[in-house]
Amino acid sequence: MRVLRSRVPAGFVLARLGVTVLLLCGVTVVVFVLMEAAPRDAATQFLGVKATPERLAELRSELGVDRPSWLRYLEWAGGVVSGDFGASLASGRPIGELVAAPAGRTAVLAGIAFLGVLVIGVVGGIRAGYRASGRVDRALSTAALIGLSMPEFVIGIGLIAVFALWLRMLPAVSLIPSSGQLSDRPEILVLPAVTLAVVAGSYVLRLVRGIVAAGTARPDVEAARLDGIGPARVLFAHVLPSAVGPIVTAVVAVVPYLVGGAVVVEQLFGYPGLGRLLITAVDGRDQPLVMAIVLLLSAVTVLGYAAADVLARVADPYRRRHS
Repeated sequence: MRVLRSRVPAGFVLARLGVTVLLLCGVTVVVFVLMEAAPRDAATQFLGVKATPERLAELRSELGVDRPSWLRYLEWAGGVVSGDFGASLASGRPIGELVAAPAGRTAVLAGIAFLGVLVIGVVGGIRAGYRASGRVDRALSTAALIGLSMPEFVIGIGLIAVFALWLRMLPAVSLIPSSGQLSDRPEILVLPAVTLAVVAGSYVLRLVRGIVAAGTARPDVEAARLDGIGPARVLFAHVLPSAVGPIVTAVVAVVPYLVGGAVVVEQLFGYPGLGRLLITAVDGRDQPLVMAIVLLLSAVTVLGYAAADVLARVADPYRRRHS
């Protein structure tokens, strides 16, 4: 804690924390208002227009849709703060129980994809930027441009065609074994994780490449080279120290994408994570479950960018001195 206080002003951390709390409160308002703006209330959406008036009235009473919107928002937001997201309309089970296991699987998938981003984006970007305009730089930059130009589902379908249908090395569908443990079939994570890592890694590679290339063009770096200092020492002693902050920001900022992008990737591969559960909830018109999942994904985005801001301040000595 002493190290953190010495590197990051307490005022900055408190201010960033306050902004994050306000943003999270704003997210709850936006999610609630969007659901309220639907042409039909939650009871009608779930039961359908052919439901009997008695059943509609019963469900509306259970959901409280006959009460003022502001009161229902306060009750829902209060439950969210205490960890109570309500119950699913489809199963009647607490939403916290329904979301826990899929959220854990999505976190595992995003974590593995994040490791891929570090290899593709950071290592590849440093290599390309340090030897800018070289053959390796041109090859990596072209590959990154291709990765950015294709949506996740196109990359995923291509990976399925090659590794599942042609080479038969990996499963095309990420079916969880009967034990329910990912560790029993870790191979089901490979294709979804690679799909996410390719897009996010391509984005990070281009950013890191530009950061490192700009660093190598500085006068002090050129002077170090003229003094006969070796390439490795120039990179680690002169280029990377000033580039760490922007690189950390770029890397941490893709974490929300890895979680949000899982909605498409999990549906494509049949991976039973939070994204697939969201699609199932939307298809089943389970409004409380949809609200909970959208809120969780939005909260990850807000917290991810807040973490990127703080970590960048920790890693960047210039920003610390001028904060």
